[in-house]
Amino acid sequence: MAKRIQWIDFGKGITMLMVVLGHVSLGLLNSNMFVEYKQLLTLLIEMVYVIHMPVFFALSGYFFKFASDKNAYFRMIFKKILTLGIPYVAFSIIMFLLKSIGGDTVRNPTSIMTLVNIYREPIDHLWFLYTLFGVFVYIGLLSIFIKNVDILLLISLIGYVLINTYPTDIFLIQRVLTWSPVFVLGLKLRNASLSKNVAVISCLFYILYLIYWKMTNSTTQISYNQPGIWGIIFPFTVIMAFAVFSIMKDNNVFFDYFVKYGKISLSIYMLHEPIASVVRIAMFKVGITNFYIQWLVGIIFAWYLSIIIYNLMHRISFLDFFLYPLKYLKTT
Repeated sequence: MAKRIQWIDFGKGITMLMVVLGHVSLGLLNSNMFVEYKQLLTLLIEMVYVIHMPVFFALSGYFFKFASDKNAYFRMIFKKILTLGIPYVAFSIIMFLLKSIGGDTVRNPTSIMTLVNIYREPIDHLWFLYTLFGVFVYIGLLSIFIKNVDILLLISLIGYVLINTYPTDIFLIQRVLTWSPVFVLGLKLRNASLSKNVAVISCLFYILYLIYWKMTNSTTQISYNQPGIWGIIFPFTVIMAFAVFSIMKDNNVFFDYFVKYGKISLSIYMLHEPIASVVRIAMFKVGITNFYIQWLVGIIFAWYLSIIIYNLMHRISFLDFFLYPLKYLKTT
């Protein structure tokens, strides 16, 4: 087994915390219960949304391996069907059941047809697994014929421009072409040396972007479906994150903590959203309407309950299977 890269796990852990922060903030914003905090919530959401998902796609691309031929390509796709598809279906069912129980209290209600149609449109945060699989299919197919990372990046950028100029209602195509460039950028950065100066410069662009966004478009967060020209921030935040993560000093409590949970970041990702929703609704039902309590308790519970539930699932083979299918299936 290949040795894990510590700074990558740290990056996954800290980025996962950003995801939790973003989703809790978005849930409070969409609840329409804290109108007076709308500007603060929208700013918090934008600050993390232009970082966390681009970074997760780039981290996935960092480990991408070119398909040597068609057989290698189909072996890779088969493994991705297992590692991404099984959790995707399992957690889609869980999300459907929780939303059905929640009824009118959930912000995006579902029906049985929502579950039936997950093959063409995912439920809530599970769009990441759905899109990531599509990106592997698309970039993997290109990699059979194209072995140059720069050409792959150019093709993916052309796809981004085309799909954002002429968008489609087909979810998979829209998202795959939108998110492929940062995936390939992650692959490109695998052989790059990012200094502190790079971190500072990219951080400056990030700050300037937020200032410009605040001045011109501060009512909504960046679109993940059709970011358009706003998507120019994604490569800067990816480079900023990679530069910061790679120069972090290891062997300290802060670093080691996020390395530990970065190793299970995908599991936390799948678990945190329903937990955050349940906690938010439960607090509203018992009369807790203080914004700061809702926000802090939501983040703390979404993070720690995700870890606790993961640990419980991980100890039971039947449940652990839906998190790590390849541990229990022979693929060769």
